Amino acid sequence: MEQLEKRDYIKAVKILEKEQTDHTFSYSVLEGIVDGRVFVDDRSAPKAVLIEVHNGIHHLVGNSEDGKFDEVLHNWFMEKVINKNKPMVLFASKEWEDQIDHWNVASDKKSRIVYALNKEKFYEQEKLILPKGYTVKKVDSAIIGRSEEYTEKFYELYWGSLDNFFSHGFGFCIVNGQADIVCEATTVAVGGGSFDFDLYTSEAYRRNGFGGIIGQMMIDDGLKQHLSPRWECFDSNISSIKTAESLGFDQVCTHPFYIL
Repeated sequence: MEQLEKRDYIKAVKILEKEQTDHTFSYSVLEGIVDGRVFVDDRSAPKAVLIEVHNGIHHLVGNSEDGKFDEVLHNWFMEKVINKNKPMVLFASKEWEDQIDHWNVASDKKSRIVYALNKEKFYEQEKLILPKGYTVKKVDSAIIGRSEEYTEKFYELYWGSLDNFFSHGFGFCIVNGQADIVCEATTVAVGGGSFDFDLYTSEAYRRNGFGGIIGQMMIDDGLKQHLSPRWECFDSNISSIKTAESLGFDQVCTHPFYIL
């Protein structure tokens, strides 16, 4: 297993472009937006790539038939798991599923669904109207300081710092007349011409359509920035699945997810 130099990251991009699970956070590393490392089976002519994000997220794609590389990866992950000092997860293409299962390094395995926006469906939707007494605000330091879900620690985890988020990400929230945050949405990653986002509605305000309103705003704003929205969730998260479908997302594929 060899680590790629940043000048050679284009080699990893070419492998990702062939995959359905070309996660936004992987492109975020390859584009230098967030810190991480990139490993390949062969630096001169790579066929498989492992991307490690600074926060413990890993993404493995590409050719899985090289037994030597499979063994090296197995040993590498075994050592990482034994000596880990922070949570670690592994996203992988379906092609790698059997090998990772046999590594026996994961404490849990789940299945995630990947969605892509169907623009025709999205633009045909009725645009949801914000009820009277509520306003929309862009996510800024003051909003983050009051958020119950997307705190500064959240942004440090996914973006490294608030400054990095403000340079590359975006988000919105809905507040009521008392300036309480009712619903909020924010980008988790940006890269490869796409963005991943997450949304949260305060428990007292759920089932009132606020998630749909803020979701439409996020998609609209991303498209204006020439970014394609992505949605991903566990196959057991019925609420997230329904939200994705209501916003005009179509299922692309499923892939394994490992907690290490």
